[in-house]
Formats: sequence, structure tokens, C-alpha cells
Amino acid sequence: MIKTLLILTILFVSVLCAQIQYETRAVWVATNFRLDWPPQTLNPDIQINALTEIFDSIKSKNLNTIYFQVRGNGSVMFNSPFEPYSIYLTGNTGIKPAFDPLKLAVKLAHERNLEIHAWLNIMRCYSGSKQNILQSSDRLLNAHPEWVRKYYEDGKVSYWLDPGLPEVRKYLIDLISEAIKKYDIDGIQLDFMRYPGKNFNDLNTYRRYGNGLDLNDWRRKNITAFLSQLYSSVKRIKPYIKVGVTPIGIYKNSVNARGWEGFSEVYQDSETWLKDKIVDYLVPQIYWDLNNNPKFFTVAKTWESISNNRNIVLGIAAYKNHIKHEIPEMIDFSKKLNTAGVALFRYENIRDYNFTNFDHWAFPAQMHWLKLPGINLPVINLSAKILPGNSFKIKFSWKTFDKDRTKHFFRSFILSGDAGRGKEFVDNPITLNDSTSVLQIPKPDKINYDFHLNIIDRLWNVKQVSKNKAIQYKPLTVLANNPKPIFRPILLKDKNGFKIILASGITDTARIVSLNKDKIENVLMQKLLKGINIIEINKIDIESLQISIKAADKKYKLNLKY
Repeated sequence: MIKTLLILTILFVSVLCAQIQYETRAVWVATNFRLDWPPQTLNPDIQINALTEIFDSIKSKNLNTIYFQVRGNGSVMFNSPFEPYSIYLTGNTGIKPAFDPLKLAVKLAHERNLEIHAWLNIMRCYSGSKQNILQSSDRLLNAHPEWVRKYYEDGKVSYWLDPGLPEVRKYLIDLISEAIKKYDIDGIQLDFMRYPGKNFNDLNTYRRYGNGLDLNDWRRKNITAFLSQLYSSVKRIKPYIKVGVTPIGIYKNSVNARGWEGFSEVYQDSETWLKDKIVDYLVPQIYWDLNNNPKFFTVAKTWESISNNRNIVLGIAAYKNHIKHEIPEMIDFSKKLNTAGVALFRYENIRDYNFTNFDHWAFPAQMHWLKLPGINLPVINLSAKILPGNSFKIKFSWKTFDKDRTKHFFRSFILSGDAGRGKEFVDNPITLNDSTSVLQIPKPDKINYDFHLNIIDRLWNVKQVSKNKAIQYKPLTVLANNPKPIFRPILLKDKNGFKIILASGITDTARIVSLNKDKIENVLMQKLLKGINIIEINKIDIESLQISIKAADKKYKLNLKY
């Protein structure tokens, strides 16, 4: 068998990628009403397996961020002294399940190098038709009925907390802060952080706390005050936690984007949040298509224009069939607009979807204003050896480091290589528990390579933790030391066979005749490409070899050089 490798200006391919890409690729995993999880069973083993399969699927699609719903309909998916466990886990509200769903979700996400945000419904504490969900005495509707207001949405009853009550805002901040202390989440995402509409029954609260403000301004002030207080609390506990909000799609109406408006209808003053830097990212629910008013493009541009250097992730309505075929164009537009990325609503709607835009992994978009505590980087001794065989494979190894005190601040290792010409190439992320990695350079185009080991911190910063390790590709060393490599081919041998290295000024054909020890002749025809060709011959018993180059009208008898 003969193979030809052309060496011109070919860079690392297939195994190494050119650079680390930063782009948030998020998906919502809904637990309310069992929309995505848990499945229609109360068996904890099946529930655990189902969540594992979801996270495996998300990883396989090269997505990198999960918004995991932990509070919906006034109950939670984590162990909390404030609110009861969800009815969907055991069949009864408030009953402790066999496992902690949020703890499991964090473990599954981090094992797969995924970022996980706890997604919470904030002001709405019940919607739907199943009254048995409301039976627990721990539910706010029963424990604090004075905080809750009834509201009709599309003719159906729902219950909302009154944002104008200081005790409501404090309660929510305490609930979320306690979860942040207990769980190793990467962020929180606040949904339904708004009023349900203009005809909300809060006039008594307004009379008590309005202080002469216009009702509309007062309502906006209540939502903004809650977010500001929560943001400060979160940053005091863990400064690196990302605080996000998913506002409704239209901030303020414009010519090509008219509809339900966040600012005046539900009192979300998103631009002030961004200006005051009391939010790290927004995921506006831009749940429309490309062509009809309100247009996706127009709404997305508006959000990015008011970002104030905070991250804007474009929410896409993957649940709408007429939008699914537009998803690739929406993703491309998010890149063109230089947003932080996209988020798909929701997992079940993209479970069988193939993301053609995401053919390689990426890290979530960075937030450079976030900081980690001062921690010492590990110092790691990197060793390497070239593996036997025709391909250029390198096995790297290192000793793992003591992660107990710093494990919350690091995510993974990643190997980087100097590809020459001022370019750096990287391997796939490696877990912190691994201590070896094998890289293959399919088409080496230079002699000397330098590699080093990096560590990825939880904010996705890449930091070098080993010295450079120099590697030489010996076949090209021989070629470089040959006095006239352009004019005469070179025959090399290793454990797996032979290589012919030759240069051709044009596209040509070579006739290769080899004789083994029994004088049996093998004739092979091989196409030559313009440049330096490496012809691999997977035989171990060649006695002699002659090569004739057709167009150049040259003949050579080759002897081993290496």
C-alpha cells in the first residue's frame, strides 16, 4: 500500500484546531410541566439516566451552555429550606427525592466541560390547571398569601409575587443566594423577572410604597431594585457567578419591530440594567422569524446596540417549526453582529437537530469584567515521546496536581502547539483527572514543534502551566540535511515500512519498482503533486528500489538514508 502526503503550507488538521473559539451556544432544559425533564416516571434511576442522555446529546452537538430550570410554579429542583421540591420528582410536592437534581446536573455538566446556569422563574409562582400542585403548605400561595396576586393570562389563572413588596424582594434574594452558596453553578438566569401586565392588582402596595412616583416608573424601579440588590448579593458570595436575565423580545417598539413591549407593558427597563452594570448578560426572547414584523434581524440589532459591553445572547424559538430552517442563518447573523452567541428554546425541540454551524467545539463567550479569587496556578512537568508508526503521533504525559483547594476554579487542561508562522494550534480539552494525551499531526510541514500544557479556569481563560516541550519531525530533519533535496529523492525506513521523500516542480507521475529479497518485483504508479511529496510504502522487505519520474524524465536508484 502506498500513500502520498503533500507538504506545502499545510497546517494541523483533523486532530488539532487553529484556535480557541468563544461563542455561547446555549439551550434551555425545561423541568416545569416535565417539558424536557424529568420523564413521565417517578423511578429515580430512569430520571438520572434521562438527564445524563440529555447532557450527552447537548455535548455531542457542540453546544456549551445549559440553562437548567430549577424553579418553576413555586417549587424547586434543589434542596432548599425556602421552597418545596417539585411534584414531578416523586409525585408529591415537597417530598425529598432519591437524588438532588441540581447537584446531579452540575456534576454532569462539568464532567462534559459544559457551563450550567440555574434558570429560575422569579415573579410568577404558578400557572396551569393542576390544582394539586398547590397543596403543599410550604408553597408561597399558602405560606405567604399576602405576597401573592391572582392574574388571568389568556383566560387562565396564574399567581404572581408582588415586586413592590420589600419582603418579596428580600425573600427571593435569600432563596437564590442560598442556592449559590450550596451549588457549584456557573451562573443564574432570571425568567419572568417582570410584572405580568398593566392591570396587575398592586394598588395597595403602590399607595404604601409609591412615594409620589408615577405608577409605571415605580413598577420599573421595583424590578430594577430587585436585580440590583440580587446582583450585589451574588457578587459578595461568588464574584465569578454570571447573572443573566431573559427579558421578553421587544424592549421598545420600533418601525420594523412592534409587539408586546418590555419597557411599558411588563416594566423591564433592560437598558438601565445594562448601563448600571447590574447584569452580566441578557438573553432576549427574539422568538420571531426573519421576514415578518417583528423581524429577528431588527430586534437583534436593537439589543446589541444597547449592550453597553455586556453580553447579549440571542434567544431563538426552536420550538416554532417555521423558524427551524432559519436557525443557521440566525446563528450566522449573531456572529456577524458580534453578539455573545445564541440560545435555543428548548432541548426537546433541538434533540434531533443537526447544527451545521457548530462543526467544532467552542468555549462560552467570555466576560472580562468577572474575576476569580487570587489562586496559584499549578506548575506541571510535561513529557513527550513520538510513538512508533507511519503517522506523526506524540504521547504527552504529566502528573496530576492537588485539586482539592482549587478544583472550583479550574475546568480542564488543553495542549497547545506552535505551528510556526506565528500561529498556535490547540487540542481538544482534557479533563483534570487525565494525565496523558496523544496528538497526531497528519501532515507535518516543518521540523521543529513546541507544545505546552494549559489550564482552563472556570471563566474560560487559558493559562500556561508547563514549559515548552520541543519535538522534532525526524524525516524532515533528514530532508533538510540533504545537500540537494530538490533534485534527488530520499528513501527512509522505520519500524512500519518505508518512506520516499521527493520534490516535484509540476504535477507528475512516478513509476516505483521495488525488489524484495526473493527478487520479486512490485510495480506501483503514483501521482506526484507540486511541492514536497512523502510516499509511504507499508512493506518491510524491500531489497532495492528504483523510481522513474515521467514528465521530468528522471530515473533514480534509492539507497536508505535513515
